[in-house]
Amino acid sequence: MTLYLRAVEQAWWRKGANQKALLTEALLFAVGAGEQRVAKHFWDKTFLLGINHWPKRPFDEQQRRSLALAFEHRFQPLKAHDRVPPALEMAVLESPFRVTSEALEAPNRKVKYADGRTRRTPLMQAVMMGTLDDVKALLERGGDPNDYIPESGEGPISYAMRRACDQKDPAIMNHLLSAGLSVETVNRHASTKKETPMKWAIEMADATAVEQLLQLGAQTEISCGYQASALCYAMALFHHSKRPETAFAIEQELYLNGKTRGDAYDAKEGVAVDVDLPSRRRSMLKMMQIPHYRDLFQATREYYSRPLEDRRQVIEVLLKHGANPNRRYRVQPEHLAEWTPTLFAAEIGDLALFKLLLSYGGDAALPLIPSDSPLQTYDALWVAVDHDRREIVQYLTQRV
Repeated sequence: MTLYLRAVEQAWWRKGANQKALLTEALLFAVGAGEQRVAKHFWDKTFLLGINHWPKRPFDEQQRRSLALAFEHRFQPLKAHDRVPPALEMAVLESPFRVTSEALEAPNRKVKYADGRTRRTPLMQAVMMGTLDDVKALLERGGDPNDYIPESGEGPISYAMRRACDQKDPAIMNHLLSAGLSVETVNRHASTKKETPMKWAIEMADATAVEQLLQLGAQTEISCGYQASALCYAMALFHHSKRPETAFAIEQELYLNGKTRGDAYDAKEGVAVDVDLPSRRRSMLKMMQIPHYRDLFQATREYYSRPLEDRRQVIEVLLKHGANPNRRYRVQPEHLAEWTPTLFAAEIGDLALFKLLLSYGGDAALPLIPSDSPLQTYDALWVAVDHDRREIVQYLTQRV
């Protein structure tokens, strides 16, 4: 570690493109070795050098875990100091899942899997693989629905929400939502993606689950799915359902060009900094040219799509509970334009949705871009005209 520190210091501003390779390697080694203070020092330098994009992201536990995955790819066969899951965890079951007597005796005992690289309690395991009756039995024997794994943030509710989303099986999720979840639990981030129960509920377009989470104390104005707030995320998914091809084309371009946040899939292939994202992601385009994989990808998109009206109900529930329709955000940090859910609704062009946002305090007069001229106002009307949303234009002109 001392040698890495010395090398980075001596190369700083002197070795051109070599700085990037050296700093990235030093960062990953510091993370893998568990040298958090040194790793934070290198992490800050990645932003100074410009190989990570501003604004600077916090060097928190989730970020360290993501970098630890990249460390294990770069420095095979070394294992990271932090406990991180393997690239692929497999389990072979000789019989259908059942709750054992040992599990009933200690439903909150943290059990190691994959050679100790992941941990789950019997209750979490039952949520993942068992039935609702299995989960109920463990809860009755003292299973804690608010328990979680410190290194990942995963807990019974995160596994239940993921199961409901991925398998379209909400029974266990619905039961846990009425099992006395704490405010901390319903707002806890899980996995390196920092996913919250609210994020999954919005993704599923489950207005009832969103309502329950809000009643339990889920916050609406914290980040959600890398969007500025729960309402911003719900609006983005509404756009997907309303104009799927347009929304997908925009997100695909941002993803392939490395403009979206790096994730565990990037890290498991050794990507540690933002400037390396495009080369890794664009390689996926070759696979997408193969008909078999293209069909699988399209089928996956259709499987996770949700009806437009379900998306609308989620937005209405959020607004009823005080979600801010004028929350400012930028699509990219370097952009001048500051959007709001109301301005975005003008772009989407769904008149009923636009009216809904206005009825909850949405301000159509807020400017998208500052202007010194009173003759040029970049408000909701300008957005609607610019995107040829004629219903919105007609409504706003008649409203004035």
